[in-house]
Amino acid sequence: MFETPFQDKRLKNKAEVLALRFIPRHEQPVAIAVKFLDDHPI
Repeated sequence: MFETPFQDKRLKNKAEVLALRFIPRHEQPVAIAVKFLDDHPI
């Protein structure tokens, strides 16, 4: 889990996501919903 600066209502609580964390650490992490990836395979 990672903290977010605000509450985001686009995902349900505890929804599965793919989280990408970039180096350097001060960059914001990116989360992609697993359901989105199911619907849009890469």
